[in-house]
Amino acid sequence: MAAALYEANLHAHVKQVLQDEPNKHSVLTHARHTAVVDGNELGRYCHVVRNVDDKADFVLIKMIRLLYFSDDALLEAQSQIDQALADFPFWIRKEKGGGEYAPIEKIIFWSENHTFMFLSSAYLYYQRSKQLGLPSLAGEREELLLRAYLDAHVAFEGVYEILSCTYLPYTINSLLNLFDFAEDNTIKEKAKFLLDKIISQLLLVCNVDGICNLAASARQYPAFRFRNTGHNVNQLIQLCTGKSSDHVQASSVTDFLLTSSYRVSDQLINEYWMFSGFSSQRVNHETAATREIYEGTGIDPLDCTPFYWYVLVLNFDKRSFFLCVLIYLMVL
Repeated sequence: MAAALYEANLHAHVKQVLQDEPNKHSVLTHARHTAVVDGNELGRYCHVVRNVDDKADFVLIKMIRLLYFSDDALLEAQSQIDQALADFPFWIRKEKGGGEYAPIEKIIFWSENHTFMFLSSAYLYYQRSKQLGLPSLAGEREELLLRAYLDAHVAFEGVYEILSCTYLPYTINSLLNLFDFAEDNTIKEKAKFLLDKIISQLLLVCNVDGICNLAASARQYPAFRFRNTGHNVNQLIQLCTGKSSDHVQASSVTDFLLTSSYRVSDQLINEYWMFSGFSSQRVNHETAATREIYEGTGIDPLDCTPFYWYVLVLNFDKRSFFLCVLIYLMVL
């Protein structure tokens, strides 16, 4: 019954989004279901990554998804994306192309959703570049980093930005890309495990009206607690339960969900309807585990420095964190 409800909500959502005026949150849905890409949005995506802007990862995950849609009508758009990504620095590095320094100072690599967006995109573009013989700055280093980051989260059994209506949708989108397009089944399975865990945790703190932004969470804009409408995550809750404080509309997270083969399971949705009580979750690893979790992975310690962001933010003040980042960049 729950699966049928999710599927029915999914089809209704697609129908509504395709009927509405196209916008920046419906680009993928239109591309997948009508094979039409908004040229203005695509041009903006390419401009952002070529300039290595601070919000490059938000468009990067959309570009990667467009690259993996298999419709000949999208080949021209995919060619433009490949050209734009040819020398994009997917992770912190010094070199760019002919020995120039990559202008990475504007990019935020070090919080969880950003890390997932960059490394999932790097892995999938490296996969594509190997298949098609395309130039790419993403390579074995980025694949190793992604695998280690996924393993750490699977061992932790969740995410650090827990129940964050602000940031979780972007982690979800990154994991959906891996689930849908990674050819390595181990990566697909780990992405699914984390997707199920994130959605389960969100559903457990929803009330009977589908409102989930009132629970305690790790990293949330305070203003978001003063309104129940307009949250990105509301559309995800609507898909799962049919309940939301918003009407059905395009959103960043549903632009990915409406074009994905991932389905929320009966078990997770049934837990929402049956659960009553308190739910508690950890937001970071034990200190001892933090010291050891990336040992033996073969990763250069400097390359995974941003992985420790969650420890620094939760256990130290921001000045200490930025001092560590500054030292890291000076070492580079």
